[in-house]
Amino acid sequence: MLREFFLKEVKTVVDSLVQQNKLGQMSTGESYCLQSEIPKNAQFGDFAVNVSSLSRYAKMAPPKIAELIGSEISKSDNLEFDVNMNINEQGIRKRIGSDFLIGCYTQRTDGSTCFTDIRGGEGDLINIPSLGEDLEVEYTGKSLEVGVFYSFNWHLSDSGQIVIDGNVSKIDNAKFLAGLFDARLRLSGSNLELFNNFQKTIFNEVTGAQHTYIYELLQNANDYPYNGEHVQVKFILSDHYLFFMHSGACFNLRNVVGISSINQGEKKKNTETIGYKGIGFKTVFVNNEYVYLKSGDWSLRFDRKYSEEKSFGECPWALMPIPTSINELDDEVKNAVRLYPMRVQFALRHKTDARKNIEQLDKVFCDNQILLFIPHVYKVDVIVDGKTKHSVEKDDTKWTVTDYRYTVPQDLKDWVKDNINSGDKIPEKFKDIDSVRISFAVGRDGNKLLPVENARVYNYLPTELRLGFSFLFNADFVPNGSRSGLHDVNWNDRIMEQCGSQFADWWVSFLQNENEYDMNSVFNILPHFDSRDKYAQLFTKGFSRRIVEIPCIPTLRDGKYHLVKLEDALYDKIGFIASDNPILTDEELYEFSDTTGSLPHPSVRCNDNLVRLLSHFDCSISFGDSDLSQLCFENDFRDWLAQDNHDYLFLGFLLESGYMMNYWDYKIFLMEDGKIDKAAAIYYDIDKYVNDISFLSKDLPRLNVELRNQLSANYNTWE
Repeated sequence: MLREFFLKEVKTVVDSLVQQNKLGQMSTGESYCLQSEIPKNAQFGDFAVNVSSLSRYAKMAPPKIAELIGSEISKSDNLEFDVNMNINEQGIRKRIGSDFLIGCYTQRTDGSTCFTDIRGGEGDLINIPSLGEDLEVEYTGKSLEVGVFYSFNWHLSDSGQIVIDGNVSKIDNAKFLAGLFDARLRLSGSNLELFNNFQKTIFNEVTGAQHTYIYELLQNANDYPYNGEHVQVKFILSDHYLFFMHSGACFNLRNVVGISSINQGEKKKNTETIGYKGIGFKTVFVNNEYVYLKSGDWSLRFDRKYSEEKSFGECPWALMPIPTSINELDDEVKNAVRLYPMRVQFALRHKTDARKNIEQLDKVFCDNQILLFIPHVYKVDVIVDGKTKHSVEKDDTKWTVTDYRYTVPQDLKDWVKDNINSGDKIPEKFKDIDSVRISFAVGRDGNKLLPVENARVYNYLPTELRLGFSFLFNADFVPNGSRSGLHDVNWNDRIMEQCGSQFADWWVSFLQNENEYDMNSVFNILPHFDSRDKYAQLFTKGFSRRIVEIPCIPTLRDGKYHLVKLEDALYDKIGFIASDNPILTDEELYEFSDTTGSLPHPSVRCNDNLVRLLSHFDCSISFGDSDLSQLCFENDFRDWLAQDNHDYLFLGFLLESGYMMNYWDYKIFLMEDGKIDKAAAIYYDIDKYVNDISFLSKDLPRLNVELRNQLSANYNTWE
């Protein structure tokens, strides 16, 4: 494998040099042949590529060609080469930084065993492309403990495979931690300055909302549940410490390295975790300069005072884990560890006053929204001075939460890879994400949805981004280090737009069955469409694209409930039917007009948000003034006007709407004889004089007296 990789690498560089006219007189299109071979002298490595055949094309001496190719390959920093283009085991050992490797004992589904998650002596992941991205080292020895890390010596086989030499040894945790601490302690000069600057940069990035560290601790508890069980969490405040305990899985070497390093990807390969980049945990160091961890066989602390004493000054103490025995702990920590025997136990000693944690704990756990989108944490207790102050638990009866999956399109995957390669703001684990989780939540009381006040955008835990919506939503966004908002990157823009699109489907799901949810409460969670916020506009863009594609308006026609698309809904723009006092019944309107649209369901027809929805998109079948005018020419409608008290209702609507003068010449006025005619053909109050001209009474068309009296009594504008 390694031999083939090396040969391919050389050929790629040759072609590149030729295209740049850097390989003598050799031109593109030359048909050349290169072969790998075993050097006669073992000191030149395990195999080499003979470039002598290129000299007749390039008109250059072979050593000069080898030097050019070697210098170009060395820029990629993939492997160690000598001037004769040889690759050797020593080069790989130099890159790793140790003569032994560390790996996690793994049993495959077929029963064979190997070591995975291969790391160097200080726990750093092996990143040498020639060895493969997901490196596995075969193991055929005695059975070991699955999921546990072991160390072993090794050599490189002729085929370029890593082979274990001798026996493997279980990691000595205290010795491993001491090695990490000593490695940082040995830093000096520009390297020490570099690490110190890294630490300052991280602290600056994670310093934002004061309660962010609580979110990050919850995230830590969520990401590693024990055997799929629900995770229970406790925050316990004592005189000098905030203790964070949870029932998730115990820490292993991978986790310890993750919290002891910069961007060390212990979650990079796990797309189901909600943490990323390895910097979130560093929020605990902003106000705590002593942090102790007890989990499984691991017992360690980060201690600024101790580390700076050993370093004789400033040092990257938050990256320097110190092996710590129980006997080295003070009584306050010993008692807490004994009283709350959970799998993961943290002790955070505040640099000034532990009581300052109370305000932040109150802020986070004042309601149960905090747990809505965290998959595995189901209960959190906050204990202050021995008494439970907050107890937050997921309650499915008070919230409706729905998850969706969005398949990441190829162009966005390509953008992610380019961004990661450039070292920008996208977590490395995102390159392995094929689908994104998008979730929505809203309060409920029985069948009524309850709008959420001051709703925030979630990245599993809340950010400080508010878009003015009355529901909560969550997605695999990339928040900034302090969770005050989102990074301004294409990924967030695309996912936000997709959230809007997915919201349309979620919102419509509440309308699928007529009596399942109160329809007015469903329409009351619709977002407004006039926000100037960038992310609100992106959300609205996605919603607008999707909502016109799906049936979303509830209707009741011919006794049957169903949803219709916006374009098939009948939008009453003048309040003729969409009113608390409709003039016609639905059936009468369908009978008298030739509309193909369907009126919204009577229970939401007057809902302001429905009207706003129809008005904003303005693609529905409208019923307006011109349609009302046309109605007046229909014989069926005129017959309806002549019945009961219908003409009074219709004329009253025209008066209230200010339309009366536009209809003065229409045959809409009820006469005393029960017929319908226009105003100009009818006497208004001739009935007052009919006794004087009784012989003409049958020939005098006059307005229905009862109708006139009703209109005069109830409408000032009638006179």
